[in-house]
Order: sequence, then structure tokens, then C-alpha cells
Amino acid sequence: MVVNNVRSVLTQQLNIDDVIVEFSRPENLRVLNNEVLLYDLPPRWGNIAC
Repeated sequence: MVVNNVRSVLTQQLNIDDVIVEFSRPENLRVLNNEVLLYDLPPRWGNIAC
């Protein structure tokens, strides 16, 4: 349900048609070319990125 809502907003409001929406737990989510776990980043990185 949530995935469909996110996909709908991306399609209708942002005109993004070709999108894959998935969710991940922070301890499993990899960032920076899939080499670093989000969970391993310092907390400040989240504050700076926002």
C-alpha cells in the first residue's frame, strides 16, 4: 500500500514514470556505490544531507 502511494506521487506529481520503489531497514541499506551501510555512517551525515 505505501509503495503504491509513493509510486503514485512520483508519477502524478513529479512526472517520473520509470521508477522502482522498495524499502529497506537501515542496517541493510547500502549507500555510496553499495559499499557502505547506512547504519555505519555517523549520525551527523543524516543531519547534513537534509
